[in-house]
Amino acid sequence: MLFPGNRRRSSMQVPIDIRSIDPKLYGMIKPASFETDGIDDATKPILHISVRYRCDNEELVIKLIQARNLEAGDGNPIANPYCSIELMPDYVIHRSKIHQGTHNPEFEETFRFPLLQEEIDDKTLRIKVFDSDQFARDECAGVMDLKLKEIDFELNSSSAIDMWRTVPPIATNTSSSDTSAKLARHIGDLMIAFSYLPSAEKLTITIQKARNLNLVDGKKCDVFVKVSLYRNGSRLKKKKTNTISATSMTSCSPVFDEALTFNISHHHLKSRDVKLMCQVMHDAKLGNKSMIGWLELSQASGSCEERQHWTELISGPVNTPVARWHPLRRNNDTSSSSDS
Repeated sequence: MLFPGNRRRSSMQVPIDIRSIDPKLYGMIKPASFETDGIDDATKPILHISVRYRCDNEELVIKLIQARNLEAGDGNPIANPYCSIELMPDYVIHRSKIHQGTHNPEFEETFRFPLLQEEIDDKTLRIKVFDSDQFARDECAGVMDLKLKEIDFELNSSSAIDMWRTVPPIATNTSSSDTSAKLARHIGDLMIAFSYLPSAEKLTITIQKARNLNLVDGKKCDVFVKVSLYRNGSRLKKKKTNTISATSMTSCSPVFDEALTFNISHHHLKSRDVKLMCQVMHDAKLGNKSMIGWLELSQASGSCEERQHWTELISGPVNTPVARWHPLRRNNDTSSSSDS
């Protein structure tokens, strides 16, 4: 553009007429995503993740981005959410950080799973939402399953696939007969904490407390906890807590708060052949001691929660206790619980 004096004026100095701008040319381009139906309801519990398969490393990369409107089965918002991320049917489980005081957490965490390309179609990504409770067993508030064969990784090989997914809450309004059956099967919970000090090869298990023990005839009795360390099916060591008398117990919920230590190498600790057996025992003064319930902590445990706790022990910070509630199993449940 020429002005008087034949001087060329910079285009930055030319006034812009905003009426000449076509807003359609400047619209945001939405990235490719893979969404389920029904996300239009802004009140539903939803989870924002991205998924990518890296052929060069043969690994599945999951980014847990955020969640909205998380709620428990009774419809109330959950207070301290975290997620477990599992690639089924494997035993590998990751766990996100706990976010305090929100049902709209911003996770921004990445998790990696080794995965061969030919195994993709056989795997399912399962994400569970939990509400952390320091004084009770963490309750699962919802589950999201994603079959990997539904995703075209070849089409999106160079970038992550972004998606929002609903997280259906787990219903708690069961019938009275179902509730009675559940209460009959439930025999209580045990809170324990793990820590491991590699330099001393010392495993510490703290028996903190039990809750709602289903005792004989519903009466309180003297109880203690026996902990046994096994390797290759043979018991290496057993220890037990002090006995908590019935008179000092509140509502069949004894408090032990005792630390028991075992010597074991870090190499053996990571082996699937090592396990800890915890047994809550009735200390009968005038007869044989009887077992109230038990649990097994190992990489090969039949319980997802028990396996996850063991994984946190191995992969967590050095000598940092990891505490969890665990439901007790009955003596006739399937496992090798019959040690003396």
